[in-house]
Amino acid sequence: MSPHNMLMTRKFIWVIPRSKESYQGLSVNALGFAGMLLVKNEAQLKQLDEVGCLALLKAVSL
Repeated sequence: MSPHNMLMTRKFIWVIPRSKESYQGLSVNALGFAGMLLVKNEAQLKQLDEVGCLALLKAVSL
């Protein structure tokens, strides 16, 4: 079964299916789909800049 992310508000629940949890060592959780991509260090930040936020989300989505 594919991993899923879930975002919730008082009015909505979004379930976002993923094909994988990470791409090129960059992990993506539900916060990433809410616009908050988290990195562990400067090297990952540079890698995220190179990959691009939308490209990363697209790479882990179905």
